[in-house]
Amino acid sequence: MTRYAYLCSSCALGSKKDRCVKCGKPCGGSRHLAHLCSSCDKSNYCVKCGKYCGGNKTPAVVCNSCGLGTKENNCCKCGKFAP
Repeated sequence: MTRYAYLCSSCALGSKKDRCVKCGKPCGGSRHLAHLCSSCDKSNYCVKCGKYCGGNKTPAVVCNSCGLGTKENNCCKCGKFAP
């Protein structure tokens, strides 16, 4: 089961939602949804700051470099494969 990473409303404010959660680079058109492995999955908490998201969850993204090849399916926190 794929688990997606989310950002709280503070971390996703303005153009921050279009920045890579790993390196912080702007993603532009090469955005990939950020994944979490089962041990890092805290689906109601922000992947960046750890604050509770509640209903204000914005999908976290990784840039083309951080999501290159099979890395797209790796956990954005620990790097483990996250199917």
